[in-house]
Amino acid sequence: MTPETLGRYRILEELGRGAMGRVYLAHDPQIDRKVAVKTIQIFAALPEKDRVEARERFKREAQAAGRLLHPGIVTLFDVGEHDGVPFLAMEYVQGISLDTFCDPKTLLPVETVVAIVAGVAEALAYAHAHHIVHRDVKPANLMRVGETAAKIMDFGLAKNPATQLTHDGMLLGTPSYMAPEQVRGGEVDGRTDLFALACVLYELLTGRKAFGGDSVSTVVYRIVHEDPRDPREVAERVPEPLASFLLRALAKDPAERFADGRQFASALRATLGSGKSAGLT
Repeated sequence: MTPETLGRYRILEELGRGAMGRVYLAHDPQIDRKVAVKTIQIFAALPEKDRVEARERFKREAQAAGRLLHPGIVTLFDVGEHDGVPFLAMEYVQGISLDTFCDPKTLLPVETVVAIVAGVAEALAYAHAHHIVHRDVKPANLMRVGETAAKIMDFGLAKNPATQLTHDGMLLGTPSYMAPEQVRGGEVDGRTDLFALACVLYELLTGRKAFGGDSVSTVVYRIVHEDPRDPREVAERVPEPLASFLLRALAKDPAERFADGRQFASALRATLGSGKSAGLT
């Protein structure tokens, strides 16, 4: 049942739902604007003794994410709780999530893909410079808002590496886009997000996941132990410079990947320039 209000926000309609919670279009009466409100329901799965502490850490991390002001990141306005359910109020963005363009029948031109992903990498560089790691970069969390622009969503669920929001044993992230160090439960940093973004790039170019599988165990095994199939074998339109870029961006060892989002974006755009004569659409 759709609630009438969440905190001060008047609910207009449900926009979607998932494992984490539900997203509503709402009206903020204080500023007279539309916002997206997302309820967070994962805390119900925690032992009762851990819930209060987890909620408090969630609020602190959401507040940190709310300080991110970048055109490539959906702005987080508020964090609150209504009838025991935590929620986030954020910028309402009208666009199309990038998972729409991961099907072989709906792939975007290569030049468009490169421009969008490079822009996302630069937005991640900004967040990482503020010590915020997203941890769940995936096509569904990237909203296309123009021909070659996208916004990163769900930064309020991100994780500052200096804190420990995740309950012991809880897998935070979407398996197909997780880096090996994340699968192993090791230290994560900006390079973890860039690995996930490289998985997104692979899928946008080929219509296939870099690390697919019929089960979570199969996917995580491949992430840790196997290299993805050469994208040129999956999609003829992928030129060699982009294939080489992906090989480095998807390295198992973070030290072998691009150091930061700006380096990632610069190298990605360079593949476009070196491959124009080959035809990238």
